[in-house]
Amino acid sequence: MQTYKGTYTDEFETIDIIVENDFSTLSFEIDGVRFSGGHLSDFETNNQYTAEELARFTFYEIPIYNSDRAAQILCNCIFTIIIPQIIIDKSSNTTFDVDLKLKYSLGKPRHLPGQGIEHEYIKASFIINAQTFEGAGEDVEAVFDQISKQFNDRYQFKNCYGCMFGDYSVYGQSGFGGMLCYVLQKEEYLKVKTKNEYTLLSEEISMVQETYICEKYEPRRPGTGYRG
Repeated sequence: MQTYKGTYTDEFETIDIIVENDFSTLSFEIDGVRFSGGHLSDFETNNQYTAEELARFTFYEIPIYNSDRAAQILCNCIFTIIIPQIIIDKSSNTTFDVDLKLKYSLGKPRHLPGQGIEHEYIKASFIINAQTFEGAGEDVEAVFDQISKQFNDRYQFKNCYGCMFGDYSVYGQSGFGGMLCYVLQKEEYLKVKTKNEYTLLSEEISMVQETYICEKYEPRRPGTGYRG
């Protein structure tokens, strides 16, 4: 379990929050209302709160598969979270910590129910030796790709994004927390050269957050797997 300091901003105000992360579920509390979700874009409550308690929040509907019900997902807000990360200095083969500032914006609901939200946008930045590294996009993969190019081969992320065995589904991914881990089938994964070969891998995989790291981490080499 890790906890991150951050803020929640909506049309009313900005509030300090603490985000708890067990690397499967993220959760936080505002004015006595507790939210949880598997990603930073699917926070919901447990339905125990009154309409008055939920009045300040905006929700949109996601239909629940094989059900006539829909989940009510928090939106129309901005999360700004400080996430500690490890960076590898490839020139000296050493590591150091940085505070990754992740700003996650969720737009208003679209006009028709079930049509999602107007936008989902991410910005991230941190500082190394007075130099700011930053990226922006619709998912963490795009953001970290931009930052990695700014590293100019001197630095590397020591997290699931920067790991040899982290990749994404050919069908897309969530903005954050939708990375697939192929550490249980290392040899097969490292042989992948094409999209078709990638889809033939077994389903013996787990989903991880890009910012997570485990003891099986290995630095990623360019050109590996599906995402390269």
